[in-house]
Amino acid sequence: EIPPPPAVAPPVEPTETPAPFHYQVPQKLSDGWPVGDLRRAKADFQKITLGMDDIHQNQLAGMHGLLVFRHGKLLLEEYFNGFDSHSTHPLFSCTKSVFSTVYGIAQDQGLLSVDQKLYDFYPDQRGKAGWDSKKDAITIGNLLSMTTGLDCNDVGVGSDNCGSRMGSSTDWLAFCFALPLARPVGTSWMYNGCCLTLVSNLIAQKSGMALPDF
Repeated sequence: EIPPPPAVAPPVEPTETPAPFHYQVPQKLSDGWPVGDLRRAKADFQKITLGMDDIHQNQLAGMHGLLVFRHGKLLLEEYFNGFDSHSTHPLFSCTKSVFSTVYGIAQDQGLLSVDQKLYDFYPDQRGKAGWDSKKDAITIGNLLSMTTGLDCNDVGVGSDNCGSRMGSSTDWLAFCFALPLARPVGTSWMYNGCCLTLVSNLIAQKSGMALPDF
């Protein structure tokens, strides 16, 4: 089962003027990241301090946290607006960079190729809700390049986008398969995370492993 995305706590409205930013070396944890002192790095410490003051004064109201890494060391770790290092966040598109590598490994192992047709792997979906014979043209390559033509646009915030609606549904695959076509397959790009849900399920099926394990 794919769990729903974690709920993000609402930001806390500041009740008083925050104190000026004072730098602290990040706490050393057992997470494998060495820490360093930003003041000893080749960085404009004054500019960073001014930027941090802007964030603390709520000039960037949507900011939850800021981490600065340089040469493999964590030099700055700060959180804002009621968030901390234990606050959970949906990763959204951060995952896509990793996913591209994972798919490349799967293709290298001969599990999938970009020319294969999606519905050849899911023949039982033909004839179900949302089926359109034009969908037969959708390839793995279309899914990876988000050129399926499916009516799913993830641009936007909150619950008013396709990915959020998928995340709140009880069956992600059924949600993806039921999407209607908005454009001819392969003719245009639309930012669509449902495409990667379908490919990730294929990788899990073909490898016999859950996607995180693979």
